[in-house]
Amino acid sequence: MGRGPSSFLELAILSVLRSKTPQNGYQIRKTLSNVCGPLLQFSFGSLYPALGRLEERAAIEAIGTSNAESDFISTGSITGDSATKRDWLKDLVPQRAFSSERSGRNTKSYVITDIGLKLFSELVEHVPLESERDVLIWLSLIDEASIETAVERVNDRIASLTGAQRAKSRANSGSHSSKSKISNVIDKRMADLVADEVEFLRQLVQSLSNNEIQGEVTSVNFGKDN
Repeated sequence: MGRGPSSFLELAILSVLRSKTPQNGYQIRKTLSNVCGPLLQFSFGSLYPALGRLEERAAIEAIGTSNAESDFISTGSITGDSATKRDWLKDLVPQRAFSSERSGRNTKSYVITDIGLKLFSELVEHVPLESERDVLIWLSLIDEASIETAVERVNDRIASLTGAQRAKSRANSGSHSSKSKISNVIDKRMADLVADEVEFLRQLVQSLSNNEIQGEVTSVNFGKDN
């Protein structure tokens, strides 16, 4: 199931469309920017192929069109609007379609299907969580109904980190004296990063288990002074 970044983008698209409100590519990207901030970086060059893959799998469907002009946000300056709109329209559609869309013609709007809802649930359970960043993106895309899954998957991440660190420590125990100073510094820093992430994830599990949540999972108190 897991395909790394592409799976995360598909999960993100399906998460947005679960609102049942039809959205085009520009609106989906804007929503994800608000939800995930800088954590989930992607371009229209990757968004539209992901939409195409989901449409081919019948996870989403195009229900009509929406006027691209209505989504444009003015800068308040005639000169600024001209430059911004030119760049915005280039991003609004895939590059190959830009020549036919640059005048602001209609673009597809999408809704999620029953197949898409099932795929969303599968991705929530199986999308790879290989870093703290992955965990944060994933948490921002799921909802309160997935708290039990969140606790289980975060605990799996903790177990993976601690197991890998123990194995590395055993491997290094007999070769410490032969390693260079820079290698020892790197090993120490990596161990500290793992320890920090494990501590963060343990506090996260505690917050999730105690239902310290209001609405979306993203409102969990992630602070380290709880």
